[in-house]
Amino acid sequence: MTISTGAPRWMKLTLTLSLAANLAVLGLAIGLALRGPIARNGGDSMMELARALPRENQRAMREAMRDAGEGLRASIRHQRGLGTALAETLRATPFDIAAFNAVLAGQRARMGEIQSNVHAALAEQIAAMSDEQRTAFADALEARQQRD
Repeated sequence: MTISTGAPRWMKLTLTLSLAANLAVLGLAIGLALRGPIARNGGDSMMELARALPRENQRAMREAMRDAGEGLRASIRHQRGLGTALAETLRATPFDIAAFNAVLAGQRARMGEIQSNVHAALAEQIAAMSDEQRTAFADALEARQQRD
């Protein structure tokens, strides 16, 4: 009789796919912050606001996001660690739903941190505008929304 000490193959595959999906979402968020969304949503989301910024403000915002690069890399490393923690909670006997939920909450928190970085960079750009620039920005944003 052979005793298996590793996780079942289906669990390894599930965890790998979960980690890949989390990293894909994280990469998408970073990509959106640095380049803008792939498709317009017509709403007034942070990314739509960022896309409507004048070119020089968009450049400054991208630079601010690049400066936060080590923090973003740390978030990716932390996400990988959460994948390991998720596997541990799934293997626990008895299953601890509170621990499982805590790991998922950690993943949400990391994504929230990335969104907070985008928000802060956007707010800094808008706060640095003159009254006239903000008015022109609002006009451009409305025109963009009407086109979409």
